[in-house]
Amino acid sequence: MIQKDYLERAIESFAQIVAFIIGRTKAGDHEDAQLALQEAAERYIGFSLGTLDSFSYEGLRSLLRVGGSLDVQRCLMLADLRVLEARLREAEGLGELALRSYSVALRLYMEAADDQGLAVLEGRGELAEIAASHVRSYELEPEVELALSRYLASRQANATSE
Repeated sequence: MIQKDYLERAIESFAQIVAFIIGRTKAGDHEDAQLALQEAAERYIGFSLGTLDSFSYEGLRSLLRVGGSLDVQRCLMLADLRVLEARLREAEGLGELALRSYSVALRLYMEAADDQGLAVLEGRGELAEIAASHVRSYELEPEVELALSRYLASRQANATSE
């Protein structure tokens, strides 16, 4: 019960930070948005975004594993932060950096879905959709192309089953 309460509070706190970052980005307050992104990464992932950028994708995957199992919550939180970072980069006119963040986010969303099923993306559909829509128009690395294809196929399967 205590652990469940802790997790619920952590998720609520994370949602508040996400809302703050979105608000600051829309308001053009990029400095506050960047600061909040950094603080969220350090608090919820345990590393700064700059440090996380130094990892290869395989290294990042290893970092998100605990005892051999994917820490799905941290994986999803990092994916969310990468989407927010990409939106901030776009607002700053840094399209190349935005694409990189969107690509990482999409791969992380698919990593979590591979581990827990597509239901794990419920409540994150908007952020996952933003990532997918932004990477579609670029020539992609094969791993990102595969993640995008799988995401789009899952969205289509969900739409036809509803």
